[in-house]
Amino acid sequence: MPIVKVRGKGQLTIPLAFRRELKIGENDAVNMIKAGGVLVLAPRRLPGDTISERFERTMKKRGITLNDLLVELKAQRAKYNPDTNELEKK
Repeated sequence: MPIVKVRGKGQLTIPLAFRRELKIGENDAVNMIKAGGVLVLAPRRLPGDTISERFERTMKKRGITLNDLLVELKAQRAKYNPDTNELEKK
């Protein structure tokens, strides 16, 4: 079990192995919970982060690129909003 020292201003360093395992990167936020005499740290995942990670995995699995999405977006705009074509020509 690693020992972590509390430094000035209450700062501490989460060991690298833990950060890697929990995918905690530089400037990531963590939740701290006090449970009796114990402090619990947990990675904070925002809903948007979770959704974007799933979306990215699905895109990779299906071989879809960002350019593919942009081409399809343009096609859908043309289909459902013909006025968009006029704006893009200007």
